[in-house]
Amino acid sequence: LIDAMLKIFRFLVMVWLGLLVGALLLVGIAFALISVAWSMLRGRKPALVVSFKNFRQTARGFGNGPWNAQKQSAQVPPTDIVDVEAHEVRPALTGQGGSLRE
Repeated sequence: LIDAMLKIFRFLVMVWLGLLVGALLLVGIAFALISVAWSMLRGRKPALVVSFKNFRQTARGFGNGPWNAQKQSAQVPPTDIVDVEAHEVRPALTGQGGSLRE
């Protein structure tokens, strides 16, 4: 009797887990479709597409790591770097109160 109840309980748990996974899958698909439709209505690419595009562009720069021959041969020492000294320029105070807004 207990063995039969255990089998029924296991079956019910598996059905419940299957329904839960199916429901989560449907919610995910519905959310994806709604977000794509919303993006198309606004005239923008979906955020997921943009983020994967940015990821691919970033990953392309890494190549095979630091031992990438193409990356090392493509590096050219920068010749247009200029070292300058910068200082803050304060505007002349105008008016009696010394306020810059008038």
